[in-house]
Order: sequence, then C-alpha cells, then structure tokens
Amino acid sequence: MRGLLYSIREGIEGFRRAPLSSLLSVSTVALALTLLGVFMAVSLNLSRLAAQIQRRMTFEVFLDETLSPSATAALEQQIKAIPGVGLVEYVSKEAAVKAIQDEFGPEVLEMLGENPLPASFRVALAPQGRGTALAEAVAAQLRGLKGVSEVVYRAELFQLLDRYLKLAMTIDVVVGVGLACGAILVIFNTIRLIIHAKEQNIEIMKLVGATPSFIRRPFLVEGILQGGAGGALAALAVWLLARVVALEAPRLIVLPHVFYLALWCAGMALGWLGSLVAVRRLVKY
Repeated sequence: MRGLLYSIREGIEGFRRAPLSSLLSVSTVALALTLLGVFMAVSLNLSRLAAQIQRRMTFEVFLDETLSPSATAALEQQIKAIPGVGLVEYVSKEAAVKAIQDEFGPEVLEMLGENPLPASFRVALAPQGRGTALAEAVAAQLRGLKGVSEVVYRAELFQLLDRYLKLAMTIDVVVGVGLACGAILVIFNTIRLIIHAKEQNIEIMKLVGATPSFIRRPFLVEGILQGGAGGALAALAVWLLARVVALEAPRLIVLPHVFYLALWCAGMALGWLGSLVAVRRLVKY
C-alpha cells in the first residue's frame, strides 16, 4: 500500500518537475483524441441516419390478381418465415388506391376509370443486419414465392448506404490508428526525457535494492495521469462542439454519455501504453 501511494505521489510530482513536457503530452493526447472523437461522432451519427433511412426502406411485394384470401394469408406466413424479414403489412387494392388519392387527389381514380393497383405486402427487414447482402437475399426469396408477381425495392440505395458506411469506418480506423500512434510516441518521448532527468536517482534506487517494478510504477502513473488529462480535455472539446452544432441542428449529432467516458478512458490507456513502452526500454537491469 505504501509503495502504491509513493508511486501515485511521484507520478503527480512528475507534472511539477517537467511542466512543459507534461503540457505537451496532455495537449497532444487532447488534440489527437479530439480529432478522433470528432471523426467517430460523425461516423456514429452517419450510421444512425443510415439506419433510420434503412428502416423506412421496404419491399413492395405485388400479388397475383387471382390469389384467393386463404392463399394470401398463407403467403403472408411464408414471407414472415423468411430469415431477415421484420414487419409484414398487407396492403389491399382499396388501401393502395386510397394512398394514391390522398397524395394526388380523388380525381385520379376517375381518370383511371377503375382501380388498376394490385394488392401487395409491404415488407421491412429485421433491425439486425440490414444491408445490401440481406436485402438481395430476401428479395430473391420473395421473388421465388408462388403468388408473387413482382418485387420492388431500392437496391441502389441499399448499395449506396453500404458503400458510404464502409468508407466512413475505414477512415475511422486509419485516422484512429494514426492519431493513437502519434499520442503514444509523444508520451513515450516525454517519459523518456523524465527518466533521463532522473537517471541519477534511478541508479541510487537500484543500489539500495529497489525492484524494477517499484522504479517503473511512478512513470506508469504519470503516463496515465497525462493521458487521462488529455482524454478529459478531448471529451470536453467534443461535447462543446456537439453543443455548438445542436444550436443550428438539434438532432443532427447525438452522442451517449458513454462516448465521452470512452474518450477519457482512451486517453488513460494511451498514456499507460506510451509510458509502459518507455520504461520497458529505458529502465532495465
């Protein structure tokens, strides 16, 4: 317990002993995580908007005119049994023409003379796994059902959403890895400088029998504190940016509280990793 308290005290003292290098580490971590946080916030909200669009994308399954009511009911059960299918809604001929009249006016049916619209099922995908592959698989099975005359859905829109989501995820990974490596490198250099500055003290501690873990622990604590401070600043910066955006578009950027907590934890993890690499390389005996 005494050793742990010593490590925490020495880690905090590191800020006072090397304020400029500590400030540089904290600023770098804060900047890196702020940029990463902004990228992730944009990607998360793009995914949310894409999911909302996909929820509204449905298959229109038009039925054979000769299908009896009992065959229609049996077909509905077959559609519900298809893997990946969520909601299934029956749209009668009367409901279809009423929707047209509501949109274009009651004179439409008078112009047509009779109701030419077939009955149909409106089919939505299940929330899990909405995407091009599932949409194509479901469409193929719907077309294969007896009593189905035509299946209509926006295949191009599914493909477009998939493409943009994959691109956003790729950018996130590349930017995230690059920024994380930069933050680790800066913390590594900061801890390295501090270790060099305390080289004489470290030698004395070795001579009096201090274990390697006892010597290394304060540097790990210092790295965690620097990373945690940078992560907290990044979380604050992203929160402020989200609030500024919300002034113009209230529901455009929605981030859960755990997102900000994750940024803070990521800062501590980067600080711990950077200091761990430094002390393992520089404190050996």
